Amino acid sequence: MGKLKNLMVLLAFTAALCISCATPGFGPNGSLFSSTKTGLSGNGDGRGSKTSEGCAHSILGLIGVGGKDVTSLAEDAGIKTIKGVSVHTFSVLGLYANLCTVVVGD
Repeated sequence: MGKLKNLMVLLAFTAALCISCATPGFGPNGSLFSSTKTGLSGNGDGRGSKTSEGCAHSILGLIGVGGKDVTSLAEDAGIKTIKGVSVHTFSVLGLYANLCTVVVGD
């Protein structure tokens, strides 16, 4: 019975390690590592003379800080015409994750 209990504890511990606590919450997520870039919208070629980026960060899925909306990002960079919006995500081992919104325009 002791070996079965130890096996169950080991399986539960392994399952807990495989579940990411901190995830960017958008796009594909890897349990060990993920880094993605996804275009959300755009008119034209998505190129512009100005770029603005705002990021939200998560630690262990317990602490989350940061981030900005598209309108605020455009205003911060003096962008009058938005040509593209994309999202960049990054996570490592479920310990740390971030999601950055990038606005490009003129």
